[in-house]
Amino acid sequence: MIFFLYFSTFLSIIGFFLTLIVHLFIFFKKGDLLNKFLSFLFNGIFVISIPTVIFSRQIIYDNSGIYSWLTIFTKNPDWMKYTAYFLFSYTILHITIATFKKIFFHSKVNFDSSSFNEKGLNRQALPVSAMIMSSYFTSIAVFYSALQILQM
Repeated sequence: MIFFLYFSTFLSIIGFFLTLIVHLFIFFKKGDLLNKFLSFLFNGIFVISIPTVIFSRQIIYDNSGIYSWLTIFTKNPDWMKYTAYFLFSYTILHITIATFKKIFFHSKVNFDSSSFNEKGLNRQALPVSAMIMSSYFTSIAVFYSALQILQM
């Protein structure tokens, strides 16, 4: 069980930093060839989500059985909690901006990977990479909290 936790934490950290690099490339308009790599990182969320759910349920069970993000983040340092909240807010901001662009400016959303151009990639991949980044960091926070509980 502890090996599974360390391995999942390692995968989440690698996924987070790779997504951060991809996000920065896309943000500074240098990410025209990164859409396949972004889809690979997106699939990594599903690999990490199973251990995240397993360990978050264990944290909830160990802490009175009440489901709350505060319960899951109990053993995390403050900087980790605030970073998770910031990344979640940052993701919501990018999704909101992309939605308003779609509604008010009637921008086309095309998910065909062969038709991405520089402008289309930035419009669609920036919210997606922000979502992936916040998912990986949330997994890191859950795994850190589970590690703290297991080491007690």
